[in-house]
Amino acid sequence: MAFDKLYISNRMLLMAGQQTEGSLGDNTKAQRIIKELYDGIVKEVFGFNIPYKFASTRAQLTELTATPAFGWDHQFGYPQGCERILQLVDEEGDQIHYPCRREVLLTRSSNKTVETDVLLTDQDEVFVKYLYLRTNPASWPGWFQRLVICHGAMQLVAPIKKDDFTALNIRKQFDEAYSMAKGANGAEDFDTNDLAQDVDLGCTDIVNAVQPEVVQPWDSRSLNRW
Repeated sequence: MAFDKLYISNRMLLMAGQQTEGSLGDNTKAQRIIKELYDGIVKEVFGFNIPYKFASTRAQLTELTATPAFGWDHQFGYPQGCERILQLVDEEGDQIHYPCRREVLLTRSSNKTVETDVLLTDQDEVFVKYLYLRTNPASWPGWFQRLVICHGAMQLVAPIKKDDFTALNIRKQFDEAYSMAKGANGAEDFDTNDLAQDVDLGCTDIVNAVQPEVVQPWDSRSLNRW
């Protein structure tokens, strides 16, 4: 079985109470809606407050030649495909904290405004762990596929079927899939110290998953920096 865009789309359609499609195109109402919404659905799920391990990677950011207009010494561009930065780290991969701020750099080229995501800081080197937008369904764990399918089915049921009972059932399945995703993601690894000792019994991410979202220290210290 090919775990591809058609497979994910057909699972969404089945959950929304519709027949599956043999291909993706513009021949039916369902095909047109899937074509319009699919990429946005996937991006929304990657934007959920879950630090997906299967999509996490790391990089040293590249400093831009243009310096910040004021308030900061350096600005760095975001990696290609970066959905969001998860942690600031050093060359050893250890999590560190220093003032920084995410903004957008606006420049002009050929009479058009060019938007560039940047990280402002006084550091002259920046290493990060970040979430990469992986769009190939074959690279997704099963629990992530289900999360995308449930989220997509919720978007499809209203314009295609307009069935309140089906919508409520999908919402229940989505809530279960979201809880499963947080637990499965949190159980994938554990944090250790310099002696390779497990410092959290493997459950840091699981504990964090059920905690209310908080502002990271490097965010809070930079709120008033300009």
